[in-house]
Amino acid sequence: MTTKPKIEIPIMFCFDKNYVIPAAVTFYSLLEHADKNYHYHFYVLHSDISKLQQEKLQETIKDFGEMAELEFVDMAHRFDEIWKRIYKGGHFAKEVMYKLLIASIFPQYDKLIVTDVDVVFLGDVSKSYTELDCNDDIYIAGVRPIGKINSYMENYKEQWSDEEIQKLGHICGGYLVANLKKIREDNMEEKFINCFKENGYRLNQMEQDILNICCYPKFKYLPLSYVACSYMWDYFPNDASRKTDENYSYEQICEAMDNTIQLHYATSIKPWKNVNCTKSEEWFKYLAKTPFLAEFLDNLGRKMENTKCKAALNNTKTRGPVYRLLRYIKHNPTFMFKKDFYHRILVKIRNKIYFHSKKDILYICDNVFPSKYSGFRYEEFVSYWNKFNDVTVLTSKNQIEALEHTENADKLINDFKKSNAKKHHSIMTFPFDDKFREQEFTMQLKNYKKKLAYVIFLNNLIDKDFSYLNLLEKYQIPFVFTLYPGGGFALDNNTTDEKLQRVFNSPMFRKVIVTQKVTRDYLINNNFCNEKYIELIYGVVVPEKQLSVDTSKKIYYGKDKDTLDICFVAYKYMKEGKDKGYDLFISSAKKICQKHDNVRFHVVGNFDENDIDVSSIKDKITFYGPQKTEWFSDFYKDKDIIISPNRNNQLTTGAFDGFPTGSAIEAVLNKVMLMATDCLKQNIVFKDKEDILLIKSEVDDIVKKVEDCYKKPEKMIKIIENGYKVAQENYSYDKQISSRINIIEEELKK
Repeated sequence: MTTKPKIEIPIMFCFDKNYVIPAAVTFYSLLEHADKNYHYHFYVLHSDISKLQQEKLQETIKDFGEMAELEFVDMAHRFDEIWKRIYKGGHFAKEVMYKLLIASIFPQYDKLIVTDVDVVFLGDVSKSYTELDCNDDIYIAGVRPIGKINSYMENYKEQWSDEEIQKLGHICGGYLVANLKKIREDNMEEKFINCFKENGYRLNQMEQDILNICCYPKFKYLPLSYVACSYMWDYFPNDASRKTDENYSYEQICEAMDNTIQLHYATSIKPWKNVNCTKSEEWFKYLAKTPFLAEFLDNLGRKMENTKCKAALNNTKTRGPVYRLLRYIKHNPTFMFKKDFYHRILVKIRNKIYFHSKKDILYICDNVFPSKYSGFRYEEFVSYWNKFNDVTVLTSKNQIEALEHTENADKLINDFKKSNAKKHHSIMTFPFDDKFREQEFTMQLKNYKKKLAYVIFLNNLIDKDFSYLNLLEKYQIPFVFTLYPGGGFALDNNTTDEKLQRVFNSPMFRKVIVTQKVTRDYLINNNFCNEKYIELIYGVVVPEKQLSVDTSKKIYYGKDKDTLDICFVAYKYMKEGKDKGYDLFISSAKKICQKHDNVRFHVVGNFDENDIDVSSIKDKITFYGPQKTEWFSDFYKDKDIIISPNRNNQLTTGAFDGFPTGSAIEAVLNKVMLMATDCLKQNIVFKDKEDILLIKSEVDDIVKKVEDCYKKPEKMIKIIENGYKVAQENYSYDKQISSRINIIEEELKK
């Protein structure tokens, strides 16, 4: 008698080398709870998982015998052509294609399970697969998100219509059963790609949004237990009175929490990052059953050792030499037989003698040497360059030219050196697109030993293209950095969180400067950094010349002239400048011009009449292009209002601007009234309606507040004068630059 073959359940995973250990936990927990009457075929779509890691993952499922098999599919060059056609820039990676094109990737199946790997399975998944009928008129089976926690949907209201929003937020992307048969029959993959092409710039949840938009309303809703997110245990207390939600009843929520099938660690706080993570005990229970336990504990031990080293380095009595020596001997047991060991000793002695008399030895690290178009960055460079005795700037040429627009990179740097000549100072530039860039850096650095590095922006420390962090650690150079909004930093963004975790775990980290209270709170609340290492300097660095502008000849509307002049100053990073609210500015301008003839609009930055149709107001709007800092003083003399309607979550998930932006503050210091959005409640120094006017991301609200100024210019002038005084006080050289210099000096003394 022959045994009836088991029904195969295919399950797709896609992750990179950094998620191998979480994936092992996912595999083991899924199979331990799986119905043994089925055969589970795991497919891992990847581009960088090593052979050794693959072998270890194969070992993970060995306990389950013939019940499971694991197959790796190398996707390194798949979809390259289609990606070139649809990718327009932004925060997406090519891996987004895997979930969108599963019907093509797996032509042998009519249906398929897709799951994330930041999860633990606590129940059987087979029922979700077997109960999906491929002949039904549905594309995807998945879980409707918790309504009260699905707050990101608020972000869509500013750029999506009500009809479009109706299609979003129906299905979570963490666990899906895809009806591949129906997807192929209706040629849905083409619709997915077209949707990506048309909407890539405004997607927040990447492939999840695309699947929701294109597949709506052909969904099958699975019970909440298939994606029970860890934050549910934080959000819903044990008392029955609060276990209610707009999408789920009390009974459904209780069922999901008591009989969880997939436990999803959906926030940036993961068990392998923070042992205090909610429900982390479930994850560690399964980690202990995998072959990766020893590797995880070893890495954990190294983190602890690094922390210990850092503590020792901060101790003025020990300075941590014992720890560094022991680590070196451990990893280099034959060091005494290597010629370069003695060479390095001689170099260190030479450096010690050479730098013995110097008090200040500082690196400034930035992937772009700033031009005068980049006011705050340029001001920081000039200030540190002139303050400290021995400065080396590490930067690139390639990106300078992209930012500068008009000036040659070499000329820009040479002009800076001529106007700021210092005996021991130097600027080292490297082509960051050169595959030998790290070796070039190393050759330059190996004969140096600076005391401290100051790094501008998170992406300069650690990014996919090039990172200073590895070099600073390699040469044991402590660092201070500024965590500005942007530059790789976003809120509740997995990529950002991984970078922050890496940076704050570095033994070379000393201090972080933050410019917004929301940033400080984010670091503390998510346990990225102890509060004592965080320095809040609210606002942004303003070029010193802007702090001493002659405003005695200021021309005011209603007092010195009949025309109300309104300006918009920003750099365009995305279509229609939606992150900066340029579309709101133009729409407001059109409405205002319908009512008033004596209102004029002025746009500074890389915007022009081709970005949005302005033909109806072409005689009332002027475009000036990008301009250097010194140009603005004359420009602002007769300007009345600057509108800064910035939006969050546009360039990437969690993206936001500082409040106010540097360009807005420069305008206020030139006695221009600021109208600005403040969605994250970042403002802590300006009073609404007294110093500035806060606006909503709505055309009607902007128009209303402009009309109030139009009708009551005397009130506007009073706000201008008040705002000017507040800006003078809070953006002074002492508060901004001197505060930063004091932090750097303090660390240099150590």
